[in-house]
Amino acid sequence: MLKKTPETVSDSDDAEERGSERRHRIHPLTIIRRIFGNAVFSSLTRRILFFNVAATVVLVGGILYLNQFREGLIDARVESLLTQGEIIAGAVSASASVDTNSITINPEKLLELQAGQSITPAPNDEDLSFPINPERVAPVLRRLISPTRTRARLFDADANLLLDSRHLYSRGQVLRFDLPPVTPETQTWGDWFTSMFNRMLQPSSLPQYKEAPGGDGSIYPEVMNALTGVRGAVVRVTEKGELIVSVAVPVQRFRAVLGVLLLSTQAGDIDKIVHAERLAIMRVFGIATLVNIVLSLLLSSTIATPLRRLSAAAIRVRRGARTREEIPDFSARQDEIGNLSI
Repeated sequence: MLKKTPETVSDSDDAEERGSERRHRIHPLTIIRRIFGNAVFSSLTRRILFFNVAATVVLVGGILYLNQFREGLIDARVESLLTQGEIIAGAVSASASVDTNSITINPEKLLELQAGQSITPAPNDEDLSFPINPERVAPVLRRLISPTRTRARLFDADANLLLDSRHLYSRGQVLRFDLPPVTPETQTWGDWFTSMFNRMLQPSSLPQYKEAPGGDGSIYPEVMNALTGVRGAVVRVTEKGELIVSVAVPVQRFRAVLGVLLLSTQAGDIDKIVHAERLAIMRVFGIATLVNIVLSLLLSSTIATPLRRLSAAAIRVRRGARTREEIPDFSARQDEIGNLSI
């Protein structure tokens, strides 16, 4: 027979206290499960509604998250800008330089020629270069860009900004500059919700768009790659979460890179199309949810209502054992509820 010592008594008391603490300690997930379980799953009708609507929400959420419409639209816009850039770059290179068709002859060199020699121009790097003349290129660039909403910027061989389509104007037009607002813009709840919704569905790895300070194009990697003769495209996002697609095409003449043409979409152009597509999906989701709720209520009326009547009859039979209570007869249903009523 074991004797209880003070040590064993204290150990048993500690074990009982730890056991009581574990029993009284409730996990937060258990509390949440109890709260939502009592609110959502308290009746069979709510369970049917919850699971049917939840399935629709998961389906639509997967469609919105995995939808390739946005990526396909970006790829199509990149291809369109590259084609447009090649055409504009060809027109710019054709009118980029000044006329150099005149031939200059130095009479003094003619007297210095020996028999059989001819005047051959000495190779000079300056003769092979054709700098871009902004005065000649500006009208061409304005005519080609005007029908589109694309922004065009022309950089020279040193990545310095020469022309910007935002600042080009024809005769009779007024040159305007967009100044920042005096008072900060107030963002509405709708704009905030749309911005947050777009940020959740678009990848967060996109670089942020920044304006080139002082017209320095070296901050754009696609411009620096285009100076080597390789065209490229980059997708960026603004502070508001709007997409901007930029493509850089080299302006070449006789395989010499004269500069770079940078075409960019307006901020929000692609987002408006994607937003309209998502609104269409949300409308379909709303209609599907409404139909789902109606069908769930019909299903609940064929399952939950008979079960509720059977349960109420069973309670009356249990409470009034000496009285005769009739059980509802659903034997004509030919299902589990019909078997339960027999």
